[in-house]
Amino acid sequence: MNPTEALNQDNPMNSTQPRSRIVLGVILLLPALFLCLTDLLIPTLRTFWLSLQSVGLFGEGGEFVGGENYASLVKNPEFSQSLSFTISSLVIRLLVVMIVPPFLAWAAAQLSRRVRFGLRVLLTLPVILFVPIAIAIAWVILLTPASGLFSSALLGSPNGAPAVLLFIDALYTFGLACGLGLIFYLPVWRRRDDAPPLTFKETRKTLLATWGISVLAVIVLSLSTFTLSFVMTGGGPGNNTSTLGLSLYRSGFVFLRFGPATAIASILLLVTVTLGVMAGLLVIWTRLRLTTADTLAPSEQGDHQMDRQQIKVLPSIVLVLTLILILGACFLSILPFGWATTQSFGENEFARLLGEISPGRILVNTFIPPFIAAVVQLLTAYLAALSIGALLPLGKRSEWLLLPFSPWLFITPLPLSLVNILSAQESGTLSTFAGLISPILVSVPALFILTIFFLGRAPRWQRASTSSDSSKSAVFFRYLVLPSLPLVGVLFLLLLFMGWQDLF
Repeated sequence: MNPTEALNQDNPMNSTQPRSRIVLGVILLLPALFLCLTDLLIPTLRTFWLSLQSVGLFGEGGEFVGGENYASLVKNPEFSQSLSFTISSLVIRLLVVMIVPPFLAWAAAQLSRRVRFGLRVLLTLPVILFVPIAIAIAWVILLTPASGLFSSALLGSPNGAPAVLLFIDALYTFGLACGLGLIFYLPVWRRRDDAPPLTFKETRKTLLATWGISVLAVIVLSLSTFTLSFVMTGGGPGNNTSTLGLSLYRSGFVFLRFGPATAIASILLLVTVTLGVMAGLLVIWTRLRLTTADTLAPSEQGDHQMDRQQIKVLPSIVLVLTLILILGACFLSILPFGWATTQSFGENEFARLLGEISPGRILVNTFIPPFIAAVVQLLTAYLAALSIGALLPLGKRSEWLLLPFSPWLFITPLPLSLVNILSAQESGTLSTFAGLISPILVSVPALFILTIFFLGRAPRWQRASTSSDSSKSAVFFRYLVLPSLPLVGVLFLLLLFMGWQDLF
């Protein structure tokens, strides 16, 4: 299954929906709505409320103090430094994400299907190699004077440490942006091999919507960044590499200043909710659709073959230069990891580790809880997407059912962590195996992606259900469930991969 360009056409649905379909659609939507209420809305509101109180780490106190927690942030130089470094990281990430992925996808779209497939395979490498904790630890080992490669401790320098972290962050942001950008942007330019390349005018609406959503996502995710600074420098020296996410962690879990920590969390949530709603409205207003290749109508070949041959030179140059940069970035990112791995095996550190702790317990704690969370997240998202995108309980206005979920489209565990740890303490699951399972059990990004996929498939399903002699259940499985399985597999692996390496 290959997603193709977003189509901007209405589903051929009757103005009156069968009552059974409406009832089934509501039933399928209920689990996601319930989890959104309990796992997202209530913790968000509770975080905002706690930011107006003076409370301890485990909820002691509860005295209303109004805006004092926010006022203390303004007076705190650590918060200002964290905000400054976070903005620096955000600017670099935006420059990469705003420019590189769209041009890379455009260049790839001008070439043949085989070349596009090869690029997709090649550019999965930066995504697969994106293990932030391992990368950060490896760079720490490589950059210490004990490694013999550097005469001074770069990470201990007030001026050098921020530059080093921003450089490393830019490296793997570049690789990730190219890998993920090809996945999300290439469908915009998708067309049959016998068709002429699409023009900017033909793709403008969908391209700008995709570009806007990616920019909004980068802003939110950059404000919540945590891992690199935490692992490599702990925010130092002198708080020069502290981020808003790390400042939240240190305030709440190190210095036990729960009030200022919830104030930072509330600021992050306010940005997350606002930009999430904006992205949701973009999806709804532009009527984004994902369709499979078999839904594209054949086009007239005419004299387009000669035109395509003439424009392949420039895309090829763009691709070659970009691939050189990508491979260079990947090499620089994995070089310290490979060097550190060799050193650890040479010093028998790996064997020593296995002698001190139980490998079985590590594997169970690392892989089983994310697996359980990914199954629940994807199942609830899949059922809700079937409801909104295929069964259409509100007819042509069903896409607006995405809006209640959109505030948490870009949510991460960080802003809700303070409230979630309170809930775990209250329920007695803190420091238990159940506490390792993600407290966010509905994946809003998966819900959006699956919904726009089903919206793209719905017209074919509707036509087949009225014209086919097969049973309705067989048609439903053939035109909706079966084509969605590859996408479901990809989303499941992404959720699993993200859960496995979630440090926070």
